[in-house]
Amino acid sequence: MRAYLTNILVKNTFKAMAEKAVVNPVGGEAAILALRGLAKQLGTNLTKRKALAALPGIGAVVGASVNGWFIREVGVAAQALYQERWLRERGLILDGELDGPAKVAS
Repeated sequence: MRAYLTNILVKNTFKAMAEKAVVNPVGGEAAILALRGLAKQLGTNLTKRKALAALPGIGAVVGASVNGWFIREVGVAAQALYQERWLRERGLILDGELDGPAKVAS
């Protein structure tokens, strides 16, 4: 797959170089322009590939941080529920005491 993509890149680059040489047929200058174009296009392609290769790493970092945050929130909620159950089992709080805001008698 990589060889196929490289082949396409080289073909497109040489095609672009040939078009520039036809537009600007000054001989040696056309070859220099063609080589500069090749170097520029290869550099751009390499930069894009490297940037795309970094995306999975960025996704892994974001995914790990979201997972960590979620696990922490689940742990806090579980601890609160177990504490409430422990207090209810020992009769230290009555049913309905922790269900919501206190009701004011009017």
